[in-house]
Amino acid sequence: MRMLGIDFGTCNIKGAERKRNGDIATLKLGKQIDKPRVPNVTLYEKKEGQKVSVILGKLALTKSAREQDRIRNIKAYLQEYNWIRMLSFGISVSAYDVTRDIMKNLYDEIHRSNKEEDISAVITVPVNFSKRQQQIVKKAAEEAGFLVNEVITEPFACFFSLMRDELDEDHNVMIFDFGGGTLDLCLIEVRQRDGKVRIQTQATVGIGYGGNHINEDILKEILCKRKPDKIREVLEQQEDKYYRMLNRYYIMTAIDEMKETLFGGDEEEADTHIAFKDSIEDFGKITPADIYQIFEKQNWKKRLHKLLDSLFSDSDDMTADEVTDIFMVGGSSSIPYFRNIIESYFLKNGHEDVKALFELNDDMEEEERLYASVARGAAIYNELITSHDENMIIKDKIPFMVYTKGEGERKLTPLMKSDSYKDYRSRLDSLSEAMKRERKIQVYQTIFGEEEKEVYLGDICLIEEAAAQGSLYRLMVDKDRNILAEIGYLDMDEDYEEGEDRFCVDWRFPLEIDLS
Repeated sequence: MRMLGIDFGTCNIKGAERKRNGDIATLKLGKQIDKPRVPNVTLYEKKEGQKVSVILGKLALTKSAREQDRIRNIKAYLQEYNWIRMLSFGISVSAYDVTRDIMKNLYDEIHRSNKEEDISAVITVPVNFSKRQQQIVKKAAEEAGFLVNEVITEPFACFFSLMRDELDEDHNVMIFDFGGGTLDLCLIEVRQRDGKVRIQTQATVGIGYGGNHINEDILKEILCKRKPDKIREVLEQQEDKYYRMLNRYYIMTAIDEMKETLFGGDEEEADTHIAFKDSIEDFGKITPADIYQIFEKQNWKKRLHKLLDSLFSDSDDMTADEVTDIFMVGGSSSIPYFRNIIESYFLKNGHEDVKALFELNDDMEEEERLYASVARGAAIYNELITSHDENMIIKDKIPFMVYTKGEGERKLTPLMKSDSYKDYRSRLDSLSEAMKRERKIQVYQTIFGEEEKEVYLGDICLIEEAAAQGSLYRLMVDKDRNILAEIGYLDMDEDYEEGEDRFCVDWRFPLEIDLS
């Protein structure tokens, strides 16, 4: 069986595979690109008398087509209930359909070399993905043909690539993962106990801001101000929507190249030439200071320090001065501005040797650390959980809040976290008349970041007998992280021991998540 890790990124999809000799190899997923990553863009085509075809990657991004048939960053739509795109030829696709088609395209490409061998995969998603989003990704990949062992967060996957050779000692690790669409932070501890290695997530926090948003800020705050008429011409006044999209692609590609020049070496300035459909435009030289001025206006030091405060306050028992290693992952983490802010935070919080925190980070090959560590780490994690090594204990604990609602939108039965080794149960609440009448309990989730965001997860459907006879309910998360509702009554018999659970469970019903 082939063992893969798949980084289902906002901008690009990347893959890695554990070879039989133990090496971890980066997968080449696309034919039209010179780097081992595929742009996360899908194009649907239908020619007369033929079936619908699905194109993934750079060709889907640049090929002349109607814009409504081209879908970028499907991850942004996975949390929207009933998101639908009507294609130009009269067929509609849901977020699940698009995700499945992407996974099918990847599966066929990977499977081409050996069609007899099964493909096992661990797939990564951002920290702030809801349970529903994770399940869409998992089910879509399984329908495409992958045997999905687990869906894990991107910074947690990074850890297994970055720390693969460092697990023989205790560590407190922070992963700073600044990718194309999100910024994720994660605390992970490594402990040696009785000949066993215990790896446990202490806390995570994520926000929906990444390299794409930095590019948009550079466009708005620098390029638009330098040549507003030209930007307006190429992005708004072009009659053909395809060419407006293509010009935006040229601009964003030029900005990416400019950032790579400034922050990938020792350059102090970079020329910004953009080749549009019918012209080459010079936007002048840009320096790091020009970009840092944008960050200063957005008060990034305060924002990032606040995120770090939240990260450590959520941790069970790790403080900033106890961190031993920090890793900077994702393209935007190469911008020194953000590392300087992190160093100032740890210095402020009493860390004795801030420079030493980055020793392992700085010793690694930069391209691999920044762009390949998520997929490679997922492949290594796949190997570890498949081997069932009794000397390796892995606990990935992700903070979240799942709850139901009562009258006036009041939160009921809150569950604060999921733990893969232990059942968690909420407090008890009464089944409302509306729940009994509709025979369902609606479940919601809070996503934590700079701001709390509520998402609808799905329904717990009750049979008629439970709705009629049940009086109390609570939520639980079992060892496999399935969310269930327990329905029953409270037994006040005097024979119960003090502290014993008096709740008599007559029925259990799983949360049903609509993937459409």
